[in-house]
Amino acid sequence: MGKYSVQSHLPLFKRLFKTFDINSVFEYGIGLHSTSIFVDNCSRVISIEMNTHSLNGKLWYDRVVEEMGEKENWEHHNMAGQFPAIAYALKLFNSEKFDLVFADGHGNSRGEQTNSGFGMARFVIAHDAQHLETRNAWRVPQDYTQIDFVNYCQAYDKDGDTWPTTTIFCADPEDAKAVKEWLNNEKEVCEEHFV
Repeated sequence: MGKYSVQSHLPLFKRLFKTFDINSVFEYGIGLHSTSIFVDNCSRVISIEMNTHSLNGKLWYDRVVEEMGEKENWEHHNMAGQFPAIAYALKLFNSEKFDLVFADGHGNSRGEQTNSGFGMARFVIAHDAQHLETRNAWRVPQDYTQIDFVNYCQAYDKDGDTWPTTTIFCADPEDAKAVKEWLNNEKEVCEEHFV
């Protein structure tokens, strides 16, 4: 994916923070874009890197931590593999709830990452949610509303990439009503980031 498509979820996060009071985030998959927006807007952020890929000879985890620097409100861990981060999260969720759980970690367990957030967070968001293996793994409780943002902001694509789907699950029906409005206001929401 190019530099624009990997940012496809950022306009939604910007609108989320503008609309709702979100103070705590649990993030599967550390990222230069998502992690920084969480750290800038929340009092508590836990980010877990699940992949072992490198960029220019440096582990992705190390690169992001080095570039962002240590932050008082940011706890980060490197837990390679499909499931160690999920086990860690489930144990943590026994004693702590979060406003948002973001599933953007290891591609082979993204469905399970999403599932871990149900009942633990007001919002659960899955990036790259277009993959059937992810969607087929979801076990969405009846009290969560699923809103799919398919090709959302693709008009701002400069690289000609496949554009990811971002799915937002809302525990509160009133929250879901507000988030659904963003489907009708795509230009306005996307311009907050891409223009």
